Order: sequence, then C-alpha cells, then structure tokens
Amino acid sequence: ASLITDKDLHLSYLSLQATVSILRACPAAGAAVKSHILEPALALSTSSLLQDPALQSLIALFKEIVVSNAVDFPDLLAMLREKLTDQVSKHGIYSLAKCVAVIVASTSAANSEKVLDEIFSVLDGCETPTVSSNLGQVQLSLLITGDWGRMVDLSTQSDVTNRMKTIYLGYFESSSEDLKNAAAY
Repeated sequence: ASLITDKDLHLSYLSLQATVSILRACPAAGAAVKSHILEPALALSTSSLLQDPALQSLIALFKEIVVSNAVDFPDLLAMLREKLTDQVSKHGIYSLAKCVAVIVASTSAANSEKVLDEIFSVLDGCETPTVSSNLGQVQLSLLITGDWGRMVDLSTQSDVTNRMKTIYLGYFESSSEDLKNAAAY
C-alpha cells in the first residue's frame, strides 16, 4: 500500500498491476485489497501527476474491484465522489472522472441507470453554478458522461442521446471555460 503514491508513478503502476492480477486470480482477496490498497488508490485518483500507465492501471484496479465485488458499488462510488474537493486540480478532476466512469460501466444496468439519473439531476438546466464546489461537481458529471460514453453505448437507454445533446450544447453557453471544455470532452 505504501508503494501506491504519486511520488513514484512507475512503482505505483507496478503495484496496481500486481493488485489487479491478484484480484483476477483470486477474487476472495477483495477484503485485503479493500483494507490495504483502496485508500491509497483513492488518494491517487485525484493526483495532478497521474497519467499514462499509472492512470490506466488505476482504472483497471477500480474496474476489477467492481467486477470482483471487493467493495460494494454504491460505497466505492461514494468514496470516489468524496475525493472531489476545492483543492483538486483540473487534471485531477479529469482522472477522477475516468475512475468513476469505469466503475459505472462495469456495474449492473440498474446501478448504471441510477447513476445516470443522478448525473441528469446535476446537469439539467445547464446553469453555471456560482459556488466552486458545485462547479466542480458539474464539471465532474460532464466528464463522467463523456468517458462513460466512450466505454458503453448510452444511446440504447431511453432518450439519453437527446438529453445529453441538449445538456452539452447548453454548457457551451456557460461563462465557465472549465464547463465548456468538459462539455466538449
């Protein structure tokens, strides 16, 4: 667990890859992963230094955690969402969105639909929030849908395509450049 840090991303990459392999070979190791690896992995998810192989291995770990049911999906989703604070950099928000998107794409259809409804409740109205924490939440939601849409065909769900088109186009009119970029993502 002490090897998973943004101080040495190559070592983190190797540690995360080993953890993914362990979970694939022995899903019963989920409890050990939850108690020793999850917290450093969550901390790494918002690092502004996270990129390339380390990011891909972190995404693979979160996917494997959901697939092996090492952590209940709603709990893992809540833990990842809690990592969004005012101190998280723009790059950290992009990395966090990728992590959330992969767990949503890897869970059951019922859980995915619930998350989509939550995202729509955040994004509907296309208004630029005045509070910075709400701005980050809207930006994260836009980025999650973009990443999620790259992994799963969301158009198969009822009226998602039209709603998302309206939402994205609405945020292009935002006064926030971050929201414009997230909508374009």
